[in-house]
Amino acid sequence: MGSIGTNAASDLRMLVAFRTDSPRIGPARVKAAIIENAAIAASQADAELKDAFISVFSAVFASDSSYSVRAACIRGLGVLKAERCLPTVLAALEADSQHDQIRKAAVAALADMDRADGLPLVLARTAAGNSSSLRPEAAAALVKLAHHDPDRVFSTLAALLEDREVKMQQATGKALSEIGGARARTLFEQRLATVTSAYWKGKTRGWMRDLKEEKAASADR
Repeated sequence: MGSIGTNAASDLRMLVAFRTDSPRIGPARVKAAIIENAAIAASQADAELKDAFISVFSAVFASDSSYSVRAACIRGLGVLKAERCLPTVLAALEADSQHDQIRKAAVAALADMDRADGLPLVLARTAAGNSSSLRPEAAAALVKLAHHDPDRVFSTLAALLEDREVKMQQATGKALSEIGGARARTLFEQRLATVTSAYWKGKTRGWMRDLKEEKAASADR
């Protein structure tokens, strides 16, 4: 097996151990942290070691009872761009969990995989009817996927900027600012001229400030 250092190899051994729920590994939060750190390390690994991590993440997701551990596995698959595990990520997108943490991990994984066919799935999770914790995560994920269909993403986010949920408005404005573009700046300018809340005026000015000109220029070419 290829190696990126003793820490990565050690993390893999620990992951294999807790596939059988070994008490040596500790509570779920420890397992989740190991997975997240291992995924970051493995993203710099050679193909053989990376594939070993992907196999373990998939197995742990299928077998572990902890929502946080299963969510960490899905995020790990996204970090490693494990496209062969796309069915697992899609299954996670339909999985119920406390605070929707598994669906949120699936949305993040789809964004990291950066596939065009992931865009409509993430867009769908921004809609009303999804949980109030999932929708902002989906809006944030659109930043990485917007290049697949800039017009569709912009029109969706522009409408969501007036959403009735405060967290959704915040996430949407931040996403538009990060995507950039002259039309995002125009949208913010229009909003600044019409909004009456001092809070939202301040937030909108912040989004405009963070929307850098070089980012805007590249987005509108």
